[in-house]
Amino acid sequence: MPQRPGVVTVAGYLLFATAALTVVGVVANIASIGPTREVYADAYAGTPAAGTEAVLVGGVVFGLVINLLLAVGFVLLAVFNNRGKNASRVTTWVIGGLSICCTGFGLAGSALSSAMTSLAEVPDQPGMPDPQEITERLENEIPAWATPVTIVSSVLTLLFLLVVIVLLAMPPANEFFRKPAVAWQPPGAGYPGYPGYPAGSAYPPPSQAPYPPQPAQPGTYPPDYPPAGSAPPDYPPAGPAPQSPPPPSPYDNPVPPPPADPPSPPSPPSPPSSGSDSPPHS
Repeated sequence: MPQRPGVVTVAGYLLFATAALTVVGVVANIASIGPTREVYADAYAGTPAAGTEAVLVGGVVFGLVINLLLAVGFVLLAVFNNRGKNASRVTTWVIGGLSICCTGFGLAGSALSSAMTSLAEVPDQPGMPDPQEITERLENEIPAWATPVTIVSSVLTLLFLLVVIVLLAMPPANEFFRKPAVAWQPPGAGYPGYPGYPAGSAYPPPSQAPYPPQPAQPGTYPPDYPPAGSAPPDYPPAGPAPQSPPPPSPYDNPVPPPPADPPSPPSPPSPPSSGSDSPPHS
């Protein structure tokens, strides 16, 4: 967010001052409620307009509650305007414009009513009090500071709100309340890289074996290794090269001796000869 410009800061201070002036006006009106109710109750006692003071006091109390809510609203608007909330600035324009209209019409109506009451000759109505007498009694019963304080606070509130509306519409304020554009980031730029590799890489290279799988539970099939979607690990794994087995030794597995020659079969008997060994003939 850009640095807060001076026009926004001054508008915030003026809103705080407007809230304080509104509270001061509420206090002055509270001080005049009691005397006003007593004057109207005495003036209209025994007339068809008896009880008018209750309606008048109820309207005054309702206006005081609205003013207190406005004072709280001005404080909140000042806080959120200083934080750069554009919705708060728009709300300030709306509430400020309505307050200016109400305050301006109220001041104009009060001035016109006082002038007409003092200059015009109101005919006396039978059984009704004289309006001039009621006005004089109100001026004597209400504290002398209440009416001037109410008028001054209303005029200053009107001026402060006008200045606030103008300040919040100036170009520096527009730059402050404008939302910054969101910069596009490439996919994977905001994720940490694999340990030992650049931060822009969100996945391990194909030559790096993934984490070993968890041992399979009894009675279940072993999990696929490597997991689906990942590159197969290099085999053999990184580490010292395995040594070749030593050559076989003749003493480990001795060669058996060759089998002995089988004995020769016995020779058949020789036939008798026809010589001296033949029996004599008789």
